[in-house]
Amino acid sequence: MYKSVNQWFFLFSQYCTLRDHFNGLAEHSYLLGNYVA
Repeated sequence: MYKSVNQWFFLFSQYCTLRDHFNGLAEHSYLLGNYVA
């Protein structure tokens, strides 16, 4: 039980990290696009 919870938490944290990374990239490219345009 504890191991599966630990694994789920690890996957969830990985997902959050990736999501934040992609959100940051999208925001950055959006700002860059506005600046260039």
